[in-house]
Amino acid sequence: FPFMNMRRASIVADALVSPAASVGRRRLRQRAHRLALATSSERPASPKKTFFPYGVASFAGIRKNKSFFVDKTEEILRLLDEAENVICLRPPRWGKSLTVDILATFLDKNTSDETFEKLFGGLAIFPEENRGKLCRRFYMMKFDLSIEAGSGDVAEIRRRLYKETNREVRSFARRYQLEDVTI
Repeated sequence: FPFMNMRRASIVADALVSPAASVGRRRLRQRAHRLALATSSERPASPKKTFFPYGVASFAGIRKNKSFFVDKTEEILRLLDEAENVICLRPPRWGKSLTVDILATFLDKNTSDETFEKLFGGLAIFPEENRGKLCRRFYMMKFDLSIEAGSGDVAEIRRRLYKETNREVRSFARRYQLEDVTI
């Protein structure tokens, strides 16, 4: 959705609500219309930037571009306090990768005060008393396992996985200035 307009808002509203719920569909259209009116002055100047970051998994990118973001950061503390093992089984485009990116940014030892304030400022998790004891305490290594998707035999998939792992280990060593890492 490059820009919000009523036609697209009604398509989104129709897609999100079951066909039998006409009252709910009408209310959702009205909310989408109010959202389109309220945010029309905040639209990005460039058509390459989207107000609704569909398929974007970069928390920093969403916050820096001032894209639409629903603040669910209070759930991070609940997740960190209560969950021992987490598995997230959701359909595509439900924000799984974005949630992992938010967690990585929140927990990363390398997130500076300035970056933390820019990204989390104004969100529920930003006040010092809401952060908990785990905020910015860990070294973070993130792997993109989507590289093994697609065609290829086992040897090809193994080669791509090995390459991705080595790339991330090198990046990790540079990011945290670890000199004695050999691959």
